[in-house]
Amino acid sequence: MIMNVRKWSLSTFTDNRPYASLKRVMVRGVKADGSTAKINRLSNGKETMTMKRSIIIRMAALCVGVLALSCVKVQEPLPAGSEIAAPDGEAISFSAVLEQVGTRTSLDGQMQVLWNENDKIRVFTASHPNGLDYTLTGGAGTQTGVFTGSDPGSGPYYAVYPATAGTSLEGTSLHVTVPSTQTYAEGSFGAGANLAAAKGEVLENLRFRNLEGTLSLKFSGSKMLRLVRVFVPVGETLNGTAVIGGWDGDVPVLTFDAGQTGASFAQMTLSCGSAGVLLSSQEKGFSIVLPIGALANGFFVEAVDTEGNAIVRHSPAGATPAIVRSEIRPMPPLSYTAKYKDAFLTAEGAGAFSKATAAASGSLEALCRYVEGQSQYAWMNVPGDSGSRYLRLEDWTDGFALAFTMPYSLVPGRDCKVSLESMGNTGVASQSNVSMRVVKQFGERVWLCDSQTGNGYVTLMINEEE
Repeated sequence: MIMNVRKWSLSTFTDNRPYASLKRVMVRGVKADGSTAKINRLSNGKETMTMKRSIIIRMAALCVGVLALSCVKVQEPLPAGSEIAAPDGEAISFSAVLEQVGTRTSLDGQMQVLWNENDKIRVFTASHPNGLDYTLTGGAGTQTGVFTGSDPGSGPYYAVYPATAGTSLEGTSLHVTVPSTQTYAEGSFGAGANLAAAKGEVLENLRFRNLEGTLSLKFSGSKMLRLVRVFVPVGETLNGTAVIGGWDGDVPVLTFDAGQTGASFAQMTLSCGSAGVLLSSQEKGFSIVLPIGALANGFFVEAVDTEGNAIVRHSPAGATPAIVRSEIRPMPPLSYTAKYKDAFLTAEGAGAFSKATAAASGSLEALCRYVEGQSQYAWMNVPGDSGSRYLRLEDWTDGFALAFTMPYSLVPGRDCKVSLESMGNTGVASQSNVSMRVVKQFGERVWLCDSQTGNGYVTLMINEEE
């Protein structure tokens, strides 16, 4: 008997045990005429479908009768591993399992990997190359979640978490986007931060594998942190478009698209929201998910509070092991005491700024600066242990020239001796052999700060010799 089923709903019972040996799947259907049908499937493969239809026909005149019809049909057992298919476009449900030493949507106090409420994954097939989204409908707070959405048709199935990361499937190449901002979550990385992927010939029990690792930072203090930023050398990639491939191996491989080598691709921001996260004497953790291999060539960490002040820390190449897939890379705890204005650390171009330190009252003020198309920048480099850099900003429209002489080699986080030659409207006095802190170096720019005057300087550090 063929039933015209309007809708299937799938539910799994496991005797209240996570992986019970006896499992019963019940599917209820509604026929076009309003009657119901159900399939009970036991782990031994037997299926029984029962349907009852009562038709009462009353006839006046020649006869009065009652006709009752009941029908029972026993179907052939489904092949092992088969799924109960729903009509195209109808809702189905299936389970997805998290890799325990790796794929995490969140971590509980015991560092277990758990699904979150309203988590979504995206599933791709040859017939759905742009993917279909599936929402967590069961298993929140556990390692195995149940996801519900439209029937994607036949496999193989390629899936990605979070759903928003996946863009398209071309052959076996799954195109994704890794965002430049993640959201803070207490004791964990933010929802949707950790990229994970799965492939299966059937949908049931999709097993997700983690594609990245985690940097764990800890801060103590009394301020409200607004965000934390991580910078790696320009040329490396922490965010952008990428492809997931290598499905035949044990773990799929994430490869960033070529050409994403600018400064914007070499950083990752952890947002703590406009209200911020309150620090205390107890260390508080901040987790940032990063690609495999990141940090090996050194990195900077900036933490910014809600008052617009910040700290900067640098880890040189080789001091911190590179990020490894499915591992959390902890860093030594940091005591948060703001040193600089965030506006100084994010200043564009090059120039001189007053009130660059957190201790200076008032907002950052540009004294003189390089303006593209108006100012010019000249340099002369003398490499070597005893070499030096001569850097000169000049702008005859605004009437200034400011020259720096400093060591050729600079070490972030340490002081160096700098001589300033000021001419015209720079707002800076000439100084000889003054001690300045190398605050930050990123790309071809370096941030210097004179703690005595509170002035900060952003200079271009071009290594090309003239």
